[in-house]
Amino acid sequence: MPRTIFRYVSWEMLRTLAVALAWLMLVGLLVVFLRTRFTAAGRLLGPREVGAGLIVVLPYLFGFLLPAAMLATVISTFGRLSADNELVAMRASGLSPLTVARAPLAAGLLASLVILWLNVEGFAYAADWLAHVESNLDFSEERFTRPGNVVDVRDGEVKMLFAFMRSPDGESTRVRVSRIDPGGDSYQFEAERFRCRIYQGVNQRRQKRRFVDFHLEDVQVFDPDRPQAKAHFEVMDFPRLEIPGAISRSIIGGGSAMRSSLPENLRQIRKRNRRMVNRTEEYEHDLRKARAWLAATGSGAGEAQRCTELVSRLHKFPRDLYRIHKEVNRLRGEASRKLAFSFSPLLFALVGMGLGAMTRKSSKLIGLSLGVLVAALYYGAWVAGKALVEQGLLSPAMAPWLPNALSLVAGAWLMRLQNRTLS
Repeated sequence: MPRTIFRYVSWEMLRTLAVALAWLMLVGLLVVFLRTRFTAAGRLLGPREVGAGLIVVLPYLFGFLLPAAMLATVISTFGRLSADNELVAMRASGLSPLTVARAPLAAGLLASLVILWLNVEGFAYAADWLAHVESNLDFSEERFTRPGNVVDVRDGEVKMLFAFMRSPDGESTRVRVSRIDPGGDSYQFEAERFRCRIYQGVNQRRQKRRFVDFHLEDVQVFDPDRPQAKAHFEVMDFPRLEIPGAISRSIIGGGSAMRSSLPENLRQIRKRNRRMVNRTEEYEHDLRKARAWLAATGSGAGEAQRCTELVSRLHKFPRDLYRIHKEVNRLRGEASRKLAFSFSPLLFALVGMGLGAMTRKSSKLIGLSLGVLVAALYYGAWVAGKALVEQGLLSPAMAPWLPNALSLVAGAWLMRLQNRTLS
């Protein structure tokens, strides 16, 4: 009898899961397509690139929507079993609640393992394939420099934003460049005329990427921190700037940490922790040197100048350390989110059993609607956890587990209520 019940409930869930997942994937692809096509990134990419991106984005969309589909499936299946009084018949025949719940919990565990594999390995393969697709797309200079486009490129660890705009005469295009150094210093360049060349190459990590060379003419340089400090250059060149994947930024979104796999997040955390240690050692070394110079008597003008420059570097240390610490917290939060979200299908299966038994309806529309509602509450709790992190009330590593804890409590309460009702 338990095996028969397990196969029966599993088959009912499998059919409903296929329908729910197909509908959610279709709606998700439509939303991604519309969001991409009617934005600046959509104009930058073009229909062919967006179509290629939609194919590559399927693993990310599948991993994001599978928990909601699992929740809708369990609610719909147990709603039908409850409406036909089959749950009452199972309990009357002596079956325990654990026996009835075995199939949805097994399905939830399997879905959790699939999402965990995607976060650990699958997204790494998807990112490599996405980069391969992007590197082989035709990307013209005309589309790249279209007025209204804002494109970010990389010069090592330096981030540069290129904003293209129409000149006052309406006959040419100007460009404004914002350069952001790893230390947080920023500079702005505005050129009346420019030329660029886009080509393919290999970056320092031996990855095939797209690069751009910029030649600026009649350039005004500004410092946002010191508006009075301005400079003018006849010509400026920015060679071999790497263009990050436009498809991954516009279609997947969420920043590079979200698009990366879990091992890549952990590697970035270790890298920044080492940078924080090295920066602290440099600070302590510079501090000892500054104290020695200040304690020395009869220092010349050259030593005084070097001491002044050293003190200026020391003043930047708290800002650099805060920036690195903020990046580490962000990466820890993303790594923790990947782990916490991987177990959401199992928790959704627990919540879905209680909600399905309470609805007493067999409509798949009701199951899908309740599934989307509970999933929205789950994601809302995740956003609330991020707000608590920003207020300093919760650590970044613990915030993603808040929705899981609430789902576990709600699922246990609903199952207890269901058992009392059926008893």
